[in-house]
Amino acid sequence: MYFYTLQVSLLIFAFTLVVLSYLLLNLAEDAKVEMKMKNKKIVYMLVQLLERENVDLLILVVSFLKKLSIFVENKTEMVRVHSSLSINHNHSDKKKLIND
Repeated sequence: MYFYTLQVSLLIFAFTLVVLSYLLLNLAEDAKVEMKMKNKKIVYMLVQLLERENVDLLILVVSFLKKLSIFVENKTEMVRVHSSLSINHNHSDKKKLIND
């Protein structure tokens, strides 16, 4: 019973992420709102979502990042965040290997 409840909760969470990402993408049609999102580190959050396995979410996130990539500073931020996440991810993998 617990496993079933957990699965349903994860599906609801995944669906919520997709809906909220879609909402943010639509809100970003306004340039002022897009700049506010940029100032609130939306690029960092979107790059983190790229690690998810939900195909619908990945399509939305990539579309959103593509829209944001019009500005050079957003591209730079995407590269910086991806690089730092990759380094942290590789470092944690090495720790796991050492500890095992």
